[in-house]
Amino acid sequence: ETLHALDPNGDVGLDNLETLYERTEDWDNLVRIYRDKIGRAGDVTTKKHFAALMGFVQAEKLDSAGDAIQTWHQVLGWDPNDSDALVQLDALYSQQGDWFNLKETLRKVQENQIASGNGEQGWADAQFRIAKLYENPDQLGDVNAAIDAYGDLLAKNPTHTGAIESLQTILAEREAHDKAFATLRPVLEKSERFEDLWQQYEVLAKHQVDEPEKQVESLHQMADLAEI
Repeated sequence: ETLHALDPNGDVGLDNLETLYERTEDWDNLVRIYRDKIGRAGDVTTKKHFAALMGFVQAEKLDSAGDAIQTWHQVLGWDPNDSDALVQLDALYSQQGDWFNLKETLRKVQENQIASGNGEQGWADAQFRIAKLYENPDQLGDVNAAIDAYGDLLAKNPTHTGAIESLQTILAEREAHDKAFATLRPVLEKSERFEDLWQQYEVLAKHQVDEPEKQVESLHQMADLAEI
């Protein structure tokens, strides 16, 4: 570090130290070098380059996901639409089990997809993952929000198989079966999937054993569908 001490504003000493610390696997000092280089960088592209290297070392070498998350948020501070930062935050929040911030990251991904003008598939993929986070009781655990999220997805993509199957599962297994059916029914009607709709009425009717009037209505609907 003598060269760097003699010329603290020079890049040669930092480059040599970067090589040395990487070769000797001195990760803490390597992070310190990257911080120094970020501070010296005169443009955002260069800052992002060294921040990416630093984030990798923090996450993969120092096993410090929290520090890596802070680094990638710093990148988003420079460039709110940086896709690499969002990908890394997606992975880190998933690894940490931080479901709320994972959802917020996926929302940001969706914003970027909409802004790009050609990201319908990317938006749908993120929306499906958000709905799954809500559906899973060990993650966000809000089945009503899950149904709403699946409904928003089907409003844009009425044939999304994953969303339809997930609503069918909620209808069969969860207490929010009325809301799940109300979301699912117009999708199946519009696509003329009458056999599937008949099956979902059958599932709904089983839930309505203590609501005889509703159950009779469901059975009537099943009879009408059987004639189609």
